[in-house]
Amino acid sequence: MVNIEDLLQRVQYRRTKHTRKPREATTLDTYRSIYTRFDQFCKGKWTREAVMKFMQRYPDNNQQRKLYYALKSAFTVQQLEWFTADFDPLPPPSKTVERPFYTAEEITKILAAARHNLKHYLVIRIMFLAGPRKIQLCRIRAIDYDPNRGVLNIPGAKQTPEGEWLCDRVTKQLLDTYMGFHKKRFPYLFPGRRDTDGMMDEDTVRKIFKHYCEVAGVTYQEKGFKHGKGAHGARRGRVTNLYAMGFREDEITKALRWTNPFTVHTYIQKLAPQIMHEIAERDPMYQEKKA
Repeated sequence: MVNIEDLLQRVQYRRTKHTRKPREATTLDTYRSIYTRFDQFCKGKWTREAVMKFMQRYPDNNQQRKLYYALKSAFTVQQLEWFTADFDPLPPPSKTVERPFYTAEEITKILAAARHNLKHYLVIRIMFLAGPRKIQLCRIRAIDYDPNRGVLNIPGAKQTPEGEWLCDRVTKQLLDTYMGFHKKRFPYLFPGRRDTDGMMDEDTVRKIFKHYCEVAGVTYQEKGFKHGKGAHGARRGRVTNLYAMGFREDEITKALRWTNPFTVHTYIQKLAPQIMHEIAERDPMYQEKKA
């Protein structure tokens, strides 16, 4: 059997043309699960044939791609034979990518439902307005809030570097109140429920959104979608919200502390009827009255 922890350490610092930084703890947790399952499946005999059979157990296209890239890294660092360009089992990207998101109106309803719980209210508001990932929100420390300047330093994660976020007036007032209770007794801004010296769990953030969606009567999982909006739906929704206000993609990229404008491009959610309506309003040819 393979020493999974040793393998993860080697994979963590493996460089590729797309990845230059060490892999995040959350990515390594996913890889750990994949490597453990694969090692048990193939009984320690890591071969390309075993990879093929293992991937066939997971019919979902996106899941297969995740398995492929995780195992490719493991095979590479172990100097094991991987697939050639002549025969590559990597499935193509799914043509139907689900990116459920919250509208600004839905976030307003969710916030109204959470108004009696200051901690949860702040979690929801910061997730939407600052646009961090769940892990970034959880990693915010109490000392990251500067009440004098009214800024919150958002830690980096994955391809998103750390950076300051200027709080709006309401969030600043609420953070000042919250810190009056917090008094920096705990290292993290949002401590865990059981381990108060630790940070809030990422899944707790998702549960907060799901709970207040139910309370507010906001649809959490769209019909036909495999997954709910989660907390990441706030991040996608913020991009859509800013884009609708007229901000350019490069401006949104800077505002949300991202490095690649293409990320913003993939998150922008506009429906075809809405686009056609805007064309009808702005295109001079639509204003012509005679043929």
